Amino acid sequence: MAKLGQSNIGHLGAFKNKIINGNFNIWQRATSRDEADGNVYKADRWLTYLNGDAEFTFTQGTTPPTESQIGMKSTYTAKITVDTADVALTSSNYSLLAQKIEGYNFAALKGGNATLSFWVKSSATGIYCVSFLNTGYGYHFIREYTINTADTWEYKTLTVPFGDETAGTWNATTGIGCNVFFCLGAGDTYQNTADVWASGADYCTSNQENFWATGSNVFELSQVQLEKGLVATDFEGRSITQELAMCQRYFYKLTTYKYINRGYGTEGYLNLIFLVTMRVTPTASYTLNADVDHLATSIDGVYGYVTDNWTGTVTLSAGATYDAEL
Repeated sequence: MAKLGQSNIGHLGAFKNKIINGNFNIWQRATSRDEADGNVYKADRWLTYLNGDAEFTFTQGTTPPTESQIGMKSTYTAKITVDTADVALTSSNYSLLAQKIEGYNFAALKGGNATLSFWVKSSATGIYCVSFLNTGYGYHFIREYTINTADTWEYKTLTVPFGDETAGTWNATTGIGCNVFFCLGAGDTYQNTADVWASGADYCTSNQENFWATGSNVFELSQVQLEKGLVATDFEGRSITQELAMCQRYFYKLTTYKYINRGYGTEGYLNLIFLVTMRVTPTASYTLNADVDHLATSIDGVYGYVTDNWTGTVTLSAGATYDAEL
C-alpha cells in the first residue's frame, strides 16, 4: 500500500507542486535564446536575471534524467551554457534562474514547512544556493546544496521553514507570493548566511560556486517541485494540457485564428475567448493584417473590428502574445 505522501491519485495529489512547468515541457516563446543581459522569460514561467559581463545561451535540453532514475518519462530540461566567461565577479554581480510563484498558489505553503526537490547537472562542481524571497524582495532565506560529480544528474532536496519568517510582505492573491532563485554566482553584496530568515534581497552564501568562471560550462535543471511538508514526494506528473493551461494564465501565444462576420455589413466583429482566464489584464503585442482597424484585450479575451468588405470568415495570421507575468 502506497504511503499517503507518495500518492499522486485524485484530489490527494492535485497541484501539490507550486512550481509551474517544473519539467520544462512548455516553451511558448522559443526553445533557445542567446542573452547578454538576461532578465527575460525563457521556458514558460522561468526567467533569468544577469548583472555582469557573462553571456549565455538558455536552451531546451534534451537529455533529462532517465526513467529509471526518476520513475517517469521526462523529455526536456532547462539548459544554460556559458558563452562568455566572467572569471572575477564584482560585488554587485549576480546571475539567477528564477520562478515567481503567484500569491494564490503560495498561500498553501505560508505558515508551515515546504520542500524543494529537483534534479541538477553541471560541468562545474561545488556548492550552489537556492534563495526564497518574499513579495517585496526585502526578506530572504538561503539554502545550500552541493554538486558532487561533474556532468552527472544528482537529486537534491531542500526544506524551507515558511512558518518561521517574522517580517516582510507576503501576497496571497494575484501578486508575487514568493520568489525562488537558483543562484549561479553572485558578488558579496548579495551574499548572506544560510538557513535563517534575514532582511534584504540576498541570493547565496560566500560558498557559492561561480558557474560563469569557465566558458562552455553547462548547468541543467529537471523535475523542479516545491510542495508542502518536510518530505519530498514523487514529482507531480501533470498532463501536458493541464500544464499548458497553467502557463497560459501568465503568457498566451496565438498564431492563426479565424473570426466570423456577425452581420454588421462591411464591418465585422472579432472575438476570441482565451481558453484560460489570465492572471490580470494582459499586455498585448501583435502584428495583424491590414483588415483589422482595432484590437484590444481583456483578462478573458481579445476583440476588435474588421471594416474591409468581406463575408464569412477572415483569417489573421499573427505572432500575437498576451503577457500577464508576475
